[in-house]
Order: sequence, then C-alpha cells, then structure tokens
Amino acid sequence: MFGPDGRTLVTSDESGTVRLRDPATGRARATLAGHKGQVYAAAFGPGGRTLATGSHDGTVRLWDIAAGRTRAVLTGFEGMYGQSAALAFGPDGHTLAGVAGNAVRLWDVHLPGPAAALRRICAAVGPDVTAEERTAYLAGLKTGPVCPS
Repeated sequence: MFGPDGRTLVTSDESGTVRLRDPATGRARATLAGHKGQVYAAAFGPGGRTLATGSHDGTVRLWDIAAGRTRAVLTGFEGMYGQSAALAFGPDGHTLAGVAGNAVRLWDVHLPGPAAALRRICAAVGPDVTAEERTAYLAGLKTGPVCPS
C-alpha cells in the first residue's frame, strides 16, 4: 500500500514487522514492530501522520509515523484478518473501520494530545497522578502541575 504522499510504501513480513519504504529505492525508512502475527490490512489516516495496521494477532495498531511508535492498540479485530481484510479511516480521521467478509468493526480513534489527556486523567483520578506517572505516560507534557488541586 502507498501512503498519501505517494513516496511511502508499506510492507510487512510474516513476523508482523511493518516497514515504511522508499518505493524508488526499496530501502526501509522506518521499522514498526509490535504485532505478534502477520499484518493483513493497513490504512493511513487523513494527513498521513497515523498508520493503522491489522494483524493475525487480533489487534489493530495505530502508529505515530513521525515518532515510529505505537499510539494505541485496538482490540476487536479477532477473526477479521485474512486475504480480504481491510481498514479505512473516515474522512474526519476519528473513525476507523475494519472489514472482513461480512464482519464490520468501528473504532473511535480520536486520541487527545498530552495536555487534553492530562485533563481527562485528572478529572478521573484527581490529584493522585504522580510526576513519575506523568513522565511515563504523558512524555509530551513535562512541565506544570501534575493535577491542579
């Protein structure tokens, strides 16, 4: 599959490793590892910054292309893999559809930025989020109070 820029080719091997290649040279520009089974479906989100991959392991991974890491792991892809499996983002990038045969699965994939995520966490757990937890889970937000009192 080609990325929206036309200069990125997505490939995968039996191990589930995904590679983003330069189609002109065939060289891998990025390697995305995390699936525990062969990847059967892939789709770029609007803007090309997010890649979704669906695997035989029953998961869909959302990859941050620039960082080369997993943004989220979605479940519910079990039984949806195979030669006819497909993934597609909705136009707004908030909905991801997984399709195989007669089965369809929809996920809300809107991921908040670090500041919005911290607000949601603080609203849920109050001031019990430690600085260490913030560093581990919200690395993009390094300054300011953990949760306002």
